[in-house]
Amino acid sequence: TSASDNEISFGGDISGVIRLTTQKALNPHLEAIFEKVSMREFSYTFRFTPKNEREVETVDKITKLFKFHMMPEKPVDAAIGRYLTMPSEFEIHYMYKGVENTYIPFVSNSVLQNVTLSYGPGGQYQTFKPKATADGSAPPPTEIEMKLDFMETEAMTKEKIMEGY
Repeated sequence: TSASDNEISFGGDISGVIRLTTQKALNPHLEAIFEKVSMREFSYTFRFTPKNEREVETVDKITKLFKFHMMPEKPVDAAIGRYLTMPSEFEIHYMYKGVENTYIPFVSNSVLQNVTLSYGPGGQYQTFKPKATADGSAPPPTEIEMKLDFMETEAMTKEKIMEGY
């Protein structure tokens, strides 16, 4: 017989070899290892149904204001042109008749990550009846849905949760 006939080959499954030789199986209930706390995220959806031109203009200003504050800003100084300033931070409070509602968890300072706008009922684009205008402007939509996605700027801890966050 050759020397190779006396060698035992176990292939590539080393954990299988260990289980076979020790007669023990690995425990499938592995422990989770703590790595980090993810920032909490919140979404709010608002549906606007303007009834007249003034309300259409107000809704337009609201949506543009949120989009504006979601974005960073280029510094005025041209020497620092490769950097951007931080977007606006928001303080979100749940109020009832001028008093903060403590039954709803507090929200820490947050940044607006995304603004999603849908035009028309059920996502189907629909406008007011067009009317003749001197500048030929298009008619506004009859319904606007705005979804705002916020993320807190600080990680939560047990201490913060005990404070109501």
